[in-house]
Amino acid sequence: MLVRSSEMGVLENEGEEPNMKRANPSENNEDRLSDLPDCVLIYLMSFLPTKVAIQTCILSKRWKDLWKRLPTLILDDVQFSSMTFFTKFVPKVLSFRDDSVPLHHLEFNYNGRVRPHLLKRVLRYALSYDIQQLKLTYNCDLDLPPSLFLCQTLTSLDLTVFHRSQSFPKSLNLTALTSLRLYNFTFGDSELVEPFSSCIKLKTLVIHSCAIRDTQTLCISNATLVNLTIDDYQAYKIVLSTPKLCSFAFSGVPIQHISASNLSSIKEVNIDADEWVTLGHSQSGFILFSWLQLFANMRSLTLCSSTLRVLYSIPDLLNTEAPCLGNLKSLVVKVKDILPPCQRRGRFYKSKKAELKPVPDEVVDYLILNSPFAKITILNC
Repeated sequence: MLVRSSEMGVLENEGEEPNMKRANPSENNEDRLSDLPDCVLIYLMSFLPTKVAIQTCILSKRWKDLWKRLPTLILDDVQFSSMTFFTKFVPKVLSFRDDSVPLHHLEFNYNGRVRPHLLKRVLRYALSYDIQQLKLTYNCDLDLPPSLFLCQTLTSLDLTVFHRSQSFPKSLNLTALTSLRLYNFTFGDSELVEPFSSCIKLKTLVIHSCAIRDTQTLCISNATLVNLTIDDYQAYKIVLSTPKLCSFAFSGVPIQHISASNLSSIKEVNIDADEWVTLGHSQSGFILFSWLQLFANMRSLTLCSSTLRVLYSIPDLLNTEAPCLGNLKSLVVKVKDILPPCQRRGRFYKSKKAELKPVPDEVVDYLILNSPFAKITILNC
């Protein structure tokens, strides 16, 4: 079905569209949506991808311009059969949206090679409206403008790039920011990498597949940070200065040396080690063990079975003094498949699965030797 706004042609004919029918007045169906005020309809539409929200303009005259007053834009290329249609669609949306309406949330997801001028326009538009929540997923050599990292209204920033050439700025001046997620950025170009200390309201930080240039040390210094998540396979040093940190989660290969001065507030730790990549790193088990000692004040510890097997690879582990986890109340073990997906078939899989222990029970018992109040929970994932 071709969906087109007659006054501007925001949506072009780019293939099959959802089968949207006009309501037939003769049908005996109660139209409850029409009884709702505009503000409620706009609120409900704000959860839809922008393309879908615009398609509601064919329902009736009342719906024709509702989308223009959305405080949220979700611009996602998966809604389009062609990148060409997407790159035409985005500028039209920005041009015809009601510029008197505040823009609180914008998502721009483009998995192809985005043209720099399109990304620039989206960013200029968002920043001109004092955006609060911004999510960008893109593949482009364009350096993000300094004004993005000076925005005083941003509370949530989610940035994903598809190449490592994108450098992250040395410092941020985002005084309202509470949540920051970074995927595939490169830190560096200075003796000390410490980009987060000036974010005076930051609560949640997620670092995914990032790299450290030159110094090989990332300093996460922040007085308000509560939740830290790291998903990485790169080797570098991490220095924590996070006195209010309550939750730490890690997935990937544990080859990052972590040091900290004050982690007395830590309550929850979750570690999911990639066992099959970790096999090539002889020090991973020892690094994991040092993390347990570092987070000794935690009350809840969640480990995947693969993490336990990495610990079990430490020579003579069970004859080593157990970590002192005196505050530990809960140890959760998530049992994962013991073989990588490429080997989960045939006789080899069945024989290997019979040979290997999904959960080394002796490691579990060893970890809680100094935890008299710990309760063990085994979960099959």
